[in-house]
Amino acid sequence: MSHRRFLDNIPLAINHELIYGFIHPDRGRLHDALFGGLGIDGAGASAQCERLLQEPPTIQVTRESLLAQYERSSAAATALESAIY
Repeated sequence: MSHRRFLDNIPLAINHELIYGFIHPDRGRLHDALFGGLGIDGAGASAQCERLLQEPPTIQVTRESLLAQYERSSAAATALESAIY
């Protein structure tokens, strides 16, 4: 049973180390690595953030296609409902 308690604590320890490494002033390497690696902490940070938040074109096409299918299905369901009743 003690191995179960040990295994349950592993995710907590990882979470603690990640948060501690992100916010602690002496161990802020994680913060620096994330912000520096993403390029959101220097010149052009605003443009980089906008680029990261943009929807990929393939996702946009898929979303628009699914929306069109939904609208056609909804219109068909309404037509069937009015024909039946």
